[in-house]
Amino acid sequence: MLPCPYCDYPAPESATTCPSCDGDLKPLGAAAEIPDQQFNRAVRAARAGDWRTAVVQLGAVIAARPTDSEAWLLLGTVHVRRGDAVLATDCWQTALALRPTDPRPARCLQKLAELLDAARKPTETPA
Repeated sequence: MLPCPYCDYPAPESATTCPSCDGDLKPLGAAAEIPDQQFNRAVRAARAGDWRTAVVQLGAVIAARPTDSEAWLLLGTVHVRRGDAVLATDCWQTALALRPTDPRPARCLQKLAELLDAARKPTETPA
């Protein structure tokens, strides 16, 4: 349910007009689709290696829907691809907090920790 911008009546999300005042709710429906479009642009940008565009688009998605765990998860992946393990960790921890039953953020955090540990260990050189 979304409140009608004209009369605050709780209108169903699928409604194109308010059941109470007959106000036009189509713009609300169109606005609700914008984060989905931005997420899709971020996916395309990430696949193309355009990290800047992906970060910008995902930032817009998260600004509109701060609890979008999929956006946080993808943003973490983009950050790790950019070489920023700290931001990636923050994003994946947020995704994990938002959806604790989703195994993907925990797997990403574990894999990153393993990679960082391996990078810290000195390599043995043959004598």
